[in-house]
Amino acid sequence: MRTLLTAIVAAFLISGLTGFPSVAPIASVLAQESEFLVQDGLRLPLSHIYELYNPDTRSSVRVSVDTVPRHVRQGSLIYDRTAAAWVSHPSVGNPNPQYVVSSREFRREDRGEPSSEVLALDGLHLPRSHRYELYDPRTGNYGIVAVDTVPRHVRAGNSIYDRTADTWVSHPTVGHPNPQYVASGREFRREDRGEEGRDVLIHEGLRLPRSHRYELYVPATASYGIVTIDTVPRYVRQGSWIYDRTADAWVSHPSVGQPNPQYVALGRDSRRSRLLGEREVDFRADRDVIEVGRDEARFEKIRVVVLGAPIQIRDMKVVFDDDSVFDPVDRDRVLREDSAYVFDLPGQRRRIKQISFLYRSIDRREGKATVQVYGEQERDGRRDSPREGLLGELEVDFRADRDVIEVGRDEGRFQKIRLVVRGAPIQLHDMKVVFEDDTVFDPVIRDQILREDSAYVFDLPGQRRIIKRITFQYRSIDRREGKATVQVYGEH
Repeated sequence: MRTLLTAIVAAFLISGLTGFPSVAPIASVLAQESEFLVQDGLRLPLSHIYELYNPDTRSSVRVSVDTVPRHVRQGSLIYDRTAAAWVSHPSVGNPNPQYVVSSREFRREDRGEPSSEVLALDGLHLPRSHRYELYDPRTGNYGIVAVDTVPRHVRAGNSIYDRTADTWVSHPTVGHPNPQYVASGREFRREDRGEEGRDVLIHEGLRLPRSHRYELYVPATASYGIVTIDTVPRYVRQGSWIYDRTADAWVSHPSVGQPNPQYVALGRDSRRSRLLGEREVDFRADRDVIEVGRDEARFEKIRVVVLGAPIQIRDMKVVFDDDSVFDPVDRDRVLREDSAYVFDLPGQRRRIKQISFLYRSIDRREGKATVQVYGEQERDGRRDSPREGLLGELEVDFRADRDVIEVGRDEGRFQKIRLVVRGAPIQLHDMKVVFEDDTVFDPVIRDQILREDSAYVFDLPGQRRIIKRITFQYRSIDRREGKATVQVYGEH
């Protein structure tokens, strides 16, 4: 009898009859979610490898994706090894805005709904059918408020809770406002097309929508402060990190460029950047080649811009006119939508023959991505700019490594220094620039991660431009990639 009952129960489970759980719906839900975990305001690719970093021991341990939101809430440092990016770290924010659920995900059910069902006001996107509550921290009480009063409360810095969605619209733990409720950058860009110049500030080569809210990020305190739009170009020039809260995108940050190409105005300030090619990326493994040729002159850098949807790039090769090859990206690296990646071209091999890609679009909800490749030319077509000189090149060990680059008066005065990391990422514990009068400039955050094949520019302060020496304390952090090479350039 027991055997018979067991067989019946097994048959019911296999057939999926009502009243018995089945794993099939779970699999289908995961497929519909395109293999992302969306939890606690974060959007995490399920296939990625996540690591918890311990700054005391300088070691990392792998953690499961479902524990990442809890670690982020606790203020722990989480690294996405697959994407080679921090999910949570003082250098990018806790959490990194790139991992915050976008307005698109949060409003997935809103697609196709009439605009009358959503209140779009002051850069917020608020479903009218939701119940909103004002939280009073003094009494611990919640009171219902009308949806049209929510933007005013958010501007005033009040804490607003969306009871229907069970999440904060505005609160110190998620931001004022929560990026989930901010209209997406693409929606604003669609509105901007054809707008009058008075609606956009075009200054110092930047194009900034006047209606957007801009914030200065302070890495030392991992905090954001609102700044006026007219001060943004100055901050960008200084190398500060500026976040466009309305568009949910960095205006200036090492991860997207300083500035982000999306905010660069077309015209005189961008003439040195040339579009080499544009490709649509299929969902299956897609191979594309952009032919460049000798007529396109020489280039210092290439910039890859991903538009519309994320991609997974399995291989990318830059072939120079002498048939030497530059392979700048990690295998299976994920490049996010509406972002840009800049690669400095090595050595003297600056004339490009072709650029080849093996990649695929990875989010069917967003559709196929478009990839644009730009070449940034050297001034006056010369290979070596007379305004920049290599001050030193160093190989970085895996253990804490101390190095000194001696400069001296003979090298002249400098306005900036540019730090280029090649081959593998490093962790920079300390960096000091010692000037001729022995004053010291300390430009970086302690224990900042600098990614491979990336460049970081630092404006030198005041009139103290003659450099005596530059000191580093750092280490390579990825044994699979090998030891990194660091090059330091001075810009006169």
